[in-house]
Amino acid sequence: MNGLSLDDARQKKRFLEVLPLLIANLRDELQKIEALHTCLVREKEILCGGSPEALLESNSVKEQILTDLEATRSLRTPILMELSALSGVPSDQISVNAIASLATGPARREILTLRQGLALLAGKIQTLNSRNRGLIENSRQYVKGWLTFLLNAATAAPCYAKSGVVPQAGLKGRFFRMEG
Repeated sequence: MNGLSLDDARQKKRFLEVLPLLIANLRDELQKIEALHTCLVREKEILCGGSPEALLESNSVKEQILTDLEATRSLRTPILMELSALSGVPSDQISVNAIASLATGPARREILTLRQGLALLAGKIQTLNSRNRGLIENSRQYVKGWLTFLLNAATAAPCYAKSGVVPQAGLKGRFFRMEG
């Protein structure tokens, strides 16, 4: 083991038994993050399509994925704590990178590959979130502008007084049509 401070063969054996648990946990997290990524890619079409039902369904799917992700990550903590105790790395310094540096061979490569995949997806998700947030904000501003226009057109239009004359005060550049 690459610089591992395992005192005896039992610790080394247990470390090698726990390592696949960490790898399985990372694989599970990667699958869930891939599902979140797919959901966010579809969300652009949903946001542009204008179906509130589809948007609610997408939000529900995202919430479920995030709940599952939280559960997966909470399962990793005891695994890391055990690997910390076995390796002698202080628990406040233990990380997937630290474990990868202690592992050898295929386990090390797999941990590093999974970590790299997670980092890559995290960047893509951040980009998708920014794009979708922009779409939502632009849509919100568009709706707000139209509502303001419609409300101003409906409520601020000149009204005829009882005498039949249109009051000239407060027109502020609005026009009305006169026939007759």
